[in-house]
Amino acid sequence: MDRIIVLKGEELSLVKPCEQDLDFLFNIKNDPVISQYLWSKSEYTRKDIEYYYDKNIRWNQNYFAIMNNLDFQIIWFVWLKTFSRENNNWSLVIFLSSWNVGKWYWSKSMRLFMKYCFEVINLHKLKLQVYSNNLPAIGLYKKLWFKEVWTLREDALFEWKYIDKIYMEILKTEYISI
Repeated sequence: MDRIIVLKGEELSLVKPCEQDLDFLFNIKNDPVISQYLWSKSEYTRKDIEYYYDKNIRWNQNYFAIMNNLDFQIIWFVWLKTFSRENNNWSLVIFLSSWNVGKWYWSKSMRLFMKYCFEVINLHKLKLQVYSNNLPAIGLYKKLWFKEVWTLREDALFEWKYIDKIYMEILKTEYISI
C-alpha cells in the first residue's frame, strides 16, 4: 500500500489518512466509549463517514493518522484543528479507538506527533481540550508535560451529568526538556 509518510519513527509513523482508513474512522465514530468524550451523536452510517472523509479529511493538510510500522494498521487520527498564525500555535483533536486506550503506543503516538509539531513545523505551543471524565487522556497529557490552563465548569452534559472541559497546553520550551 502506498501511503504518504510525514514522519517515520522506529515503531510508529505519522501518515496522511487515505480512503482505506474509512473502516477505522467508522468504528471510532460509532464507538460509544470514545463518542462520550468527543461528540454527542453516537451512530454514524457508512455514508456519513464517507461524506465526512470527503468534506473534511481528503484534502485537508491538517489531518494525520498514526500507523503501527509492524502491521501497517492505523491506531489514531490526529487533527490540527485551529491554527493561530500570528501566535504560532495549534489546537489538537485526537480520535482513537477504545481498544487502543492505554496500549504501549498511546504515549509513543503523542510523542511522535509532538515531535512533528515542535521539530518539523516549529510550533511555539500545542493546545487541546479534554472533558474531565476522560481520565486516561488527562493522565497521558500530564505525563507528557501538558499543563492545565483553565477549566470551563459544567460545560457538557454526559449521561445526565454536567462535566467540566479542561484546556491544556505545552510550550516548545517545555517539550524540549522532556
